[in-house]
Amino acid sequence: MRSQDLQAALAVLVVLCFVSCTVCFQSPTLPQLGRTSSIARNGRFLNRCTSSPHRAFHLTMCKKADVSASLKKGDKEKETAGDLFDTPPPQEMSKGAIPSKNWLGVKRDGVKDIPVSFDDVCKAAYKIKDAVYYTETKRNPGLSTLTGTELYLKSEYKQFSGSFKERGARNALLQLPEEQKKKGVIAASAGNHALALCYHGGLLGIPVTVIMPTIAPLTKVEKCRQMGANVILHGAHIGEAKEHALASEQYQGLQYINGYDDPAIVAGAGSIGLEILEQVPDVDVVVVPVGGAGLIAGVALAVKTLRPEVQVIGVETDTCASYTAALKAGSPAAATVTPTLADGLAVPTVGPH
Repeated sequence: MRSQDLQAALAVLVVLCFVSCTVCFQSPTLPQLGRTSSIARNGRFLNRCTSSPHRAFHLTMCKKADVSASLKKGDKEKETAGDLFDTPPPQEMSKGAIPSKNWLGVKRDGVKDIPVSFDDVCKAAYKIKDAVYYTETKRNPGLSTLTGTELYLKSEYKQFSGSFKERGARNALLQLPEEQKKKGVIAASAGNHALALCYHGGLLGIPVTVIMPTIAPLTKVEKCRQMGANVILHGAHIGEAKEHALASEQYQGLQYINGYDDPAIVAGAGSIGLEILEQVPDVDVVVVPVGGAGLIAGVALAVKTLRPEVQVIGVETDTCASYTAALKAGSPAAATVTPTLADGLAVPTVGPH
């Protein structure tokens, strides 16, 4: 397949990812990429899936990295809830909600990256397994023919709230200290992260406040309200919504949970990588949509740990190319945000970590 044909095929697949479901494909005609590829995406809200959320967690992948022992009942984890959500030093505190000490706008001295390991991904997959769907990865004959590949769809849209965001949201909520669970959490989101927090916050009895930009789809805003969340509309994009949450004194005491630049969020997203490798064991390429870059960070961590030879490719909308801007600048840089169907990817600045 010519490179321009490959790019066109990927463009078609990515559009489908944004509006339909997660995609995987195999291609004997791609000599540079190999035989198999997988695509993961942001989902749209749908009604509850009829399949059971309860499924067995396959420890095979994690055992390969000698981390299964840490999943045994009663094991005390290295990174406790306090490690992830302790109040930052006074000089790093905001006037509003409590920021996670790991995702502040600049890296702290001596910390190269947020502390997420393959061990964390396996722990997250185990802890969320009874409340998050193990979504299928199914071959699509029509798209396989169209692209000249063996193409599979991983149906993250079948999560209750309609996207993969539930994985990280539940993992983050479970790691909150008990006192913080009573006080509640807050987040800025155009929809998917907000829906995930609202749904799992309700299941866990944790109060949730979401700051949503004025561009957020009305269906997602209303669904968050129906789930019992305190919904505030503020800002032209989630960057301004986040600033409002951290700057307004009315949100003091609430823990801010970043939807992408947060250890628990990244680890939860990584469970998708484990599932892809279980469901398509001979995968060669994983193509991941990029907004704030938390999804690709988690998926790459899981996939590259077990299968270093697998390529991981990020794809973002050109209407909000924040990752491309970061690569050009050498560090996170603000990108221009214009209207896009992929509203869940309209993040003006990728996570600094």
